[in-house]
Amino acid sequence: MISQESSRTHSSALSCHPELPVALGEVVGRCVEWSPGPPSLAFVAASPSVSGALSQVCRTATALLESRMTAGFTSESPIGLRERLGPQAGLSLLCSRSIEPNALLLSQPFDASQASLEHEFARFAGLLSDGDLPVVIADPHSFDTTTFLQRFNRSFPGRTMSGGTVATGGLPCGFYLDGVTTNGGALVIVFPRHSVVATALSFGAKPVGQPLTVTKANGCIIEGLSSQSAVLRLEELMLESLSPTDLVDIAEGGLRLGVVTNEYASTYGRGDFNLMSIVDIDNEVPALTVTQATPVGSVVQFHIQSPQIAQDDLTLALAEANPSRVKTDMTLVFAGTEAEREPLGTKTEEQEVIADMLGDTSTLGASLSTVFGNVGGVTRELPQCTSIVLLKG
Repeated sequence: MISQESSRTHSSALSCHPELPVALGEVVGRCVEWSPGPPSLAFVAASPSVSGALSQVCRTATALLESRMTAGFTSESPIGLRERLGPQAGLSLLCSRSIEPNALLLSQPFDASQASLEHEFARFAGLLSDGDLPVVIADPHSFDTTTFLQRFNRSFPGRTMSGGTVATGGLPCGFYLDGVTTNGGALVIVFPRHSVVATALSFGAKPVGQPLTVTKANGCIIEGLSSQSAVLRLEELMLESLSPTDLVDIAEGGLRLGVVTNEYASTYGRGDFNLMSIVDIDNEVPALTVTQATPVGSVVQFHIQSPQIAQDDLTLALAEANPSRVKTDMTLVFAGTEAEREPLGTKTEEQEVIADMLGDTSTLGASLSTVFGNVGGVTRELPQCTSIVLLKG
C-alpha cells in the first residue's frame, strides 16, 4: 500500500490488497490517520473487478469517514501519488475537509431524444459558475460523449473540462454518488473556482520533421502528404531527420501522427496537435492507416513518444500550468490508456514527476480510455494524453 499526506485537511491512500474489505480498511485508516475529522469530500477510484461491490465500498467509506459527499467510479488501474495499480482488486481514496464541490450523475444514451439531452445538459450547466472546473468521468458505451462535448463547447466557449471515458477491460463500469449507484452514464464533480490552481495536459510526445498537408486520403487511410506518398514522407524523415534514439523509440512503437487543431496559426508547437496512432504502414498502396479519419487539407506532423519524452513533457506541462508554483493540496491524474508506457503496478513517470514537482500532494486518479482536455481553445476527447488537475483548499 502507498499512502501520502498533503496537509491535515487533505489525505489520500492506495491499496492493492487482494481482499476488498482489507483494502478498504487500509485506505480509510490511512486517510483518517493523516486527516482526522469528517471530510467534505471522499472520492473513490476502484478497479473494474470491484464494480459489483462499488456501492458497498462507498457506503462503508461514508459510514466510517462520516463524509458529507462520497463519489466513486471504476476504471482500470487506480492511481496514487507514486504508483498505478493493475486491474486486480485495488482502491484509491482521496479525502478533503476543505474543498466542497458540487456533483451529479448524468444519463445521456446514444438514442436519447433531443428533449432528454437538453434536460440532462441543463442539469449539468446549472452546477457551473464562472471559473469552476467540471470533472466528467463517463462510460463510453452508454454515454454520448461526442454530443455532450459539442454542446459544452457551444455553451461554454474556451472553458476546460477534465476527466474522460472509463476503461474497464470489458467489465461493467460503475458510478456512485451519495447513496445512488449506476452502471453507466457519467459522474460529474464540479470544483469551485477558488479551489482550482490549474489544469495541465501532457502529450508525452515531441514533433519531428516538418508540418505536412494531407493531399490524398480516404477516411483513416492517408496516401498523400504534401503531394508525395505518405510512406515516402515517413521514409525521408527516418533517413534524414531522426537521431538513433528516435529510431529506437519508433521501433518500440512510439511513432504517432499529430493533426493540427488550429490550421490558421502561423506556427505550431506543443499542445497544437491531436495525436493519433499509426496502426499500419502499407508499402504496396502505399499508405498510412491511422486511428481517426483525417480529411484532405488537414495539417499533420509526425511525433515520437517514449518514457523519457513523456517525463520531459509532463515536467514542462506542470511548469507552464503553475509557473508561480502555487501550493497544491490535491491532484487528480487521468492517464489515457494509450499513453501508458510502463507495466501496471510499477512506479511510473507521471507519478514520479508529479511527486518531484508538487511534493507529497494527496492524489487520486485512474487510467482512462480517453481523457478530456482543452486543445486549441476547444475541449476534446484525447486518447494519448495525461490530464492533471491541481487543487488547493
